[in-house]
Amino acid sequence: LSNDGDVETGIEIHLVATRGTVTNPKVTKVSTGEFIQVMREMAKGDTIIINTNPGSKVILFNGVNITKEKSKLSSFFNIDIGTNIISYDADENYTNLDVRLYYSPKYFGV
Repeated sequence: LSNDGDVETGIEIHLVATRGTVTNPKVTKVSTGEFIQVMREMAKGDTIIINTNPGSKVILFNGVNITKEKSKLSSFFNIDIGTNIISYDADENYTNLDVRLYYSPKYFGV
């Protein structure tokens, strides 16, 4: 992921269990080790949306707020300026996940 903005920014992560069940999905910012893990069993077709943008931090499961199901060691991380490596995993069946990342670079005003 390349953030060509002037400052770090939040990210919206979409996790979709497209090929079967997934247990406790986890997304990690490799450079810092920061991660966010959702303690939830996903069935085929379920979607988790994680938003780490300031003022909008939330975790949705099929549209329902489940932010309290975030692992206690997790943090709502931002992506840094430049290149960011993001990985994903799960306690079980991570290969059943499709992951999409969305972000908007932020720039200083003139």
